[in-house]
Amino acid sequence: MAYSAMEYVQGQIVTSYCSEQALSLRARLELFLQACGAVQAAHGAGIIHRDIKPSNILVRADGVVKLLNFGISDRNDAPIQADAHFVSLPYAPPEHGTESAGVRGDIYSLGLLLFEMLTGQLPFRTEGLRPNELKDAIPHAPRVSVSSVSQASSSPHSLGSVSSIEWREIDHICASAAAVDPECRYVTAEALKRDIRLHIDRRPLDTFTRSWTYIARRFVARNRKAVLFTPLSLLSVALLITIYTMRLRDSRDEAGNEALRAERVETFLEKMFEGGGGDAGPQKDLKVLTLLDTGVRQARALSNDPRLQADLYNMLGGVYQSIGDYEHAGDLLQNALDERDHLFGPDSREASETLVALSRLRGSQQRFPEAVRYGEQSVAIDSRKLPVDHPDTLRAETVLADAYINEKQDSRAMSILNNVERAETGRPALLQDLSITLGEIVIAQQDLGHLDEAEATNQQALFIDRKLFGPTHPDVAADLMNEAEFAEDRNDLAASAEFGRQALDIYQAWYGPDHFEVGAALSKIGWSLAHQGKAQEAIPILQRAVGIREKNFPIQSTPVANTLNALAGAYAAAGDLKQAAKAYAQAINIGRALAPQGNWNYGVILHNAGVVQVESGNYLLAESMFRQALTYERHDCRQMIFDSAP
Repeated sequence: MAYSAMEYVQGQIVTSYCSEQALSLRARLELFLQACGAVQAAHGAGIIHRDIKPSNILVRADGVVKLLNFGISDRNDAPIQADAHFVSLPYAPPEHGTESAGVRGDIYSLGLLLFEMLTGQLPFRTEGLRPNELKDAIPHAPRVSVSSVSQASSSPHSLGSVSSIEWREIDHICASAAAVDPECRYVTAEALKRDIRLHIDRRPLDTFTRSWTYIARRFVARNRKAVLFTPLSLLSVALLITIYTMRLRDSRDEAGNEALRAERVETFLEKMFEGGGGDAGPQKDLKVLTLLDTGVRQARALSNDPRLQADLYNMLGGVYQSIGDYEHAGDLLQNALDERDHLFGPDSREASETLVALSRLRGSQQRFPEAVRYGEQSVAIDSRKLPVDHPDTLRAETVLADAYINEKQDSRAMSILNNVERAETGRPALLQDLSITLGEIVIAQQDLGHLDEAEATNQQALFIDRKLFGPTHPDVAADLMNEAEFAEDRNDLAASAEFGRQALDIYQAWYGPDHFEVGAALSKIGWSLAHQGKAQEAIPILQRAVGIREKNFPIQSTPVANTLNALAGAYAAAGDLKQAAKAYAQAINIGRALAPQGNWNYGVILHNAGVVQVESGNYLLAESMFRQALTYERHDCRQMIFDSAP
């Protein structure tokens, strides 16, 4: 008679060990990796275990995992008899009892084991079934995911802090390992183990759909020491990945070029984010501007690859715009457009992409006629090259509509946006684009004076963003900031401040204390408090907002000027006319530099400053300020009337 002598193991069942020790997600995964290693070793010796379950996996006091009970293992793949009573049916694969389970049968059981280690339960129930009934019953059994069980638990933080992308990966790993169809499971325990290790290391999984956003998020997650973790750094990586993804997709010899291009991506990103430090490692104090300057230098060195260089100029120009450095953004985008016109022609989709970026930039610079011109050129190209409902066409039209809004051509913008909204509605893949379109519609409706409609549209966008991203995403915060604006329009300043605080909580949790969106929320809260008669409470909030905005934007920028205007108003309300005049003077200098010909916003600041001068007894200076303000405000009113005329 053949028999096996095995070591005596004194330990604890793995699921009980995880629960009693209150292990983090990572610690549980590390234990599971040991179990996978043991199963892989058995498979390497030609042995199929066929009864993998928690009670057969013990954890010793020193944390070492032992795989036990090879009593029904075999060196062949013959199915176990249908009436076998010694098989643990809750962990048995659906093919058990009717056909050969083999290696992938053990993989299935490992998937259920992992699920139970993470949640304390199995994803579905098989009580009362016979072995030969599994194949028909399991595919129809209602399943739950690891994330849904954990997030519904009374102690949702038992696994520690887990991001949304980490939940998605864990759900994917468990579902792939325990797939009903054996062909959809991991091929080996080693392949399953590799995906777990990639997850722990914050690298893209081998078996996960590799969208550019997914790759970008994993890159940033594993380079937190080198990357200032803001949407800006994420955006720069995401756009880089987009570029290379498109290049790979369009390559005629994709298989031959993929390795080379992937190597170039990795090298570029490492140099950009680690500052070229080599063995010195990442710079601990690497800031966004250093990051971007490094990227520009690397891009300028790629003159032997003008196509790639143009791609990078286009990407970096967009990132510079996002932090308010419009001068560098304009130079880079113009370089990108020149290169793309030369390489692909002025009627190319590549040129259209840069024209869209330039339209956005000129709008931010308040150079609205140019924004319209670039937007119209882009839409004309996309309309000729793409279907009318193509996502790129719709996005270009949304940017053009934004330019029309800035030019006070709101009716024209609304016509475009309504068409875009109809094209995007009902297309799940464009749900995020629809949210952006709704945001533009909100602005147009506000400009047209349709405030009730604008608020209803914003609430629709808020619903979509919460559905897409959950309740604590920056896009949700942006919608809440709009709600603050609507409350302000109703003169419900307490509600306005409350919406601002909700947005602030999201922004600070997502970005940290010094992000420019945090500054915007603080500015809104401070303004609302000041106009509620709470100037002393508002002043430190607005002082912090000015400091944050000066860190994130050029000193001579509209956000800085607007927040200084709000701070000056708070000083004035508190009776500190000297500080109010000083803050208004700073805002006026910025406004004069940004708009030498003046505009409505500059006029408002001059008017407010004039009021302070009246209260200070400086009547001649006040009169001069009022006259300038009136000139600018009248000019903008005439422009608005002219543009809205039939």
